[in-house]
Amino acid sequence: MNIYLIAGFALAIGGGAAWLRRKRRQVSLQALSERQSLSDAEIYKQFYAGGNFDVAEVRAAWNEIVETLRVPAYKLRPTDKFGTDTGVSLITSEELDTLAELAAKRAARQGKEVDISALATVDDYVKAFATSSAHS
Repeated sequence: MNIYLIAGFALAIGGGAAWLRRKRRQVSLQALSERQSLSDAEIYKQFYAGGNFDVAEVRAAWNEIVETLRVPAYKLRPTDKFGTDTGVSLITSEELDTLAELAAKRAARQGKEVDISALATVDDYVKAFATSSAHS
């Protein structure tokens, strides 16, 4: 009888954690949906045109975040924090782990040393990888 009680308790905890994760994601996506939509060109113009950032690299890094975290590109902002505003989870998430792996691969491809754990925001991620090679 104890094994059934333990199994039931484990299922309840697992189900509760899954429900909480879904609920937090819904709240995060709801907050994003209330924002003004910005095109790729508007995002670049407003946030990155004044720096030494390559347009194609900004878009590539931005879209890597969008595709991995499954958030709308036109609602994302540079100030969004991973795990708080995007990629919401209790501690971490598979999506954030995947993004960290992609960041490490991107850094290796670009020959850059990037402290992946220091990439706290969308802006940190984009700026780490979108610096124009002419200015690196």
